Amino acid sequence: MCKGACCWKGDYGAPLSRTEADALVEHRDQLIEMLPDHSAERLRRTESAPYYKDMKSQGTQLHPDGACVYMTRTPEGYARCMLETYHAEDESIPDKPQSCYLYPIRVRQDLQNGLDILEYDKWDICDAACAKGERDGMPLYAFARKGLEKKYGAAFYQELHQHYLSWKDQ
Repeated sequence: MCKGACCWKGDYGAPLSRTEADALVEHRDQLIEMLPDHSAERLRRTESAPYYKDMKSQGTQLHPDGACVYMTRTPEGYARCMLETYHAEDESIPDKPQSCYLYPIRVRQDLQNGLDILEYDKWDICDAACAKGERDGMPLYAFARKGLEKKYGAAFYQELHQHYLSWKDQ
């Protein structure tokens, strides 16, 4: 089962689109008021959407221990995105980043034709969730359904699902 370890492990924040980065900067003061003290203090002292040179992208801000400043944990130890929670209550607040909704799928652009390439970002922190998905018959794209539909639309997801079913039946 996915516990969201990607939210508290790693060297870089979640990749952000330009629009997402701008929204975090624009709503910085509002988010500082809403976040728990340790995350609010981190944002007061740092950038909202720093540029990560090795990632070649802006990303969410991290605590020194690698945890995202927008993450909290449930009593059971699962990661919970406060941006997603706040956005559900007030749509003017930035939503959880697209890259988080999609993870462990990463999107990169083919430089020759401009098309998106969807790739599985294999990381051992996902092994237990992937094993459960395999046991339960849930392909990776189904796990990332919400992210795929947010980025590409429900019709794209349905077409992907139909291709999977055709492939599976062969």
